[in-house]
Amino acid sequence: MTMMPKRRAPIMDNKNNKRKCYISGPITGHDNYLDIFKQAESAVKEMGMIPVNPAEAFSSLKGLEWKDYMMLSIDLLFSCDAIFMLPNWEASAGASIEHSFAVGAGYIIVDGWKNDKEVNEF
Repeated sequence: MTMMPKRRAPIMDNKNNKRKCYISGPITGHDNYLDIFKQAESAVKEMGMIPVNPAEAFSSLKGLEWKDYMMLSIDLLFSCDAIFMLPNWEASAGASIEHSFAVGAGYIIVDGWKNDKEVNEF
């Protein structure tokens, strides 16, 4: 019998009592990733959650290896209890790792913009 993870207590922002939602999607090889992640911030806010944008959080860091960015990203993901998956996340090794972690930890999974043609070409 397969056991599903128990839903853990939400991590709320102390000041606003809102859920924190990590934005996950392809970055490597996408020149417009900062714009797409910024648009996702607005969508997360519209859902009543606080967006956590790793693309913006680490945009000033240059010259790190992929695994270093992933360690920082997973650390940031720990502070959240929901994850907003951008289109084509399955094609991204990093986003796939983040998704697997979120599923295993019992996070709320949001399938962002599934039917948005412009963003789906991302």
